[in-house]
Amino acid sequence: MTINLQTITDILKLIATSLPFIIAAATYIAANAKNKKLKRKAENWAKIAKAAQVYVADAEQFVNFAGTEKKEWVITKINQYAIDKGIEFDARQASALIEDIVQLSKKVNGRDKDLKPIEKKEVTLP
Repeated sequence: MTINLQTITDILKLIATSLPFIIAAATYIAANAKNKKLKRKAENWAKIAKAAQVYVADAEQFVNFAGTEKKEWVITKINQYAIDKGIEFDARQASALIEDIVQLSKKVNGRDKDLKPIEKKEVTLP
């Protein structure tokens, strides 16, 4: 499978529009939280979600790697980002976030191999 410029462009468009809702929710919680710990966690989650979008898009350029290898690379990059920023890292949470980004990407891009076959039904006219 080769990735062409259109696919990369589609992925980048998806990333630009896909998870702002999660980021907006985290930002809203952070802005309105009275609990400082909750506010800090929401801010950190928004930072990690933004970074994850970029890393998933970068991983899609690795055409000779399997999906699991790409996911491990993204998890490693997110972990390193968290270490660099002093953010607590949760591998399960990062894995779920990556899965969400990838699933949304598949839906938006509508790749043939990801679509379920449509059942053909016999139609009789009166």
